[in-house]
Amino acid sequence: YLERGCFALAVEDFERSIAIDKLFIPSHAQLALACHKLKDTRREESILKHMLELFPTRSEPLNHYGEFYASQRNYERAIGMFERAYNMERRKPIPNIAALLNKGRALYYGKHDIVAAKECYSEAARANPRDVVPATAMYIELHLECSDFSAAMTSIEELVTATQTRNKSDLVTALMCEYALGFFQDFLIAYPDLPPEVEVFAHERFLTLTRKHLARLYPLIARGPTAELLISQV
Repeated sequence: YLERGCFALAVEDFERSIAIDKLFIPSHAQLALACHKLKDTRREESILKHMLELFPTRSEPLNHYGEFYASQRNYERAIGMFERAYNMERRKPIPNIAALLNKGRALYYGKHDIVAAKECYSEAARANPRDVVPATAMYIELHLECSDFSAAMTSIEELVTATQTRNKSDLVTALMCEYALGFFQDFLIAYPDLPPEVEVFAHERFLTLTRKHLARLYPLIARGPTAELLISQV
């Protein structure tokens, strides 16, 4: 129902799921997301607070609450939630890096702190060296936002290499990003005298398309309010 945009029906299904097993975290998280889609902010926050009470030793509720604050443009609280969430994961052999990646996003979009955002992505890659795809995808987004196309292409080439050991779908996504950036660079070279407003429009459309491709490579965070906030920047 979520995928089809039937958010009210999704709410009913997730409520039934929670009635069957109230300790299944994804049902609570998806219920909050469905309420977010319905713009029922009050209930969304109530669900997130209840998750914190039900799962005090888990990082997921803190991460989801951070996404809620980010969607409200309350970046200070969002970053605080993401930090608390990742502190719970930090000492695990293979930590969940979703909160760390979200923190990087919030630092960039909320504080325009590029250096701090890059540090988050680097730490995420080090935390799980067996799967650097999500962190690399976030790096690419950051480079593209800063119009650093050379660095973005280097990261995309790394992404292509990393996705070769994942699955065909992720490899195709990485190759599509590589092709899109190459095409956009060729476009700028072919039309060096574009009016500024046209170049800005072309850049924004390119970013929107590339973000949607990259979002497939970090599914843990791509469906939450933070991802929607990212898309809404353009």
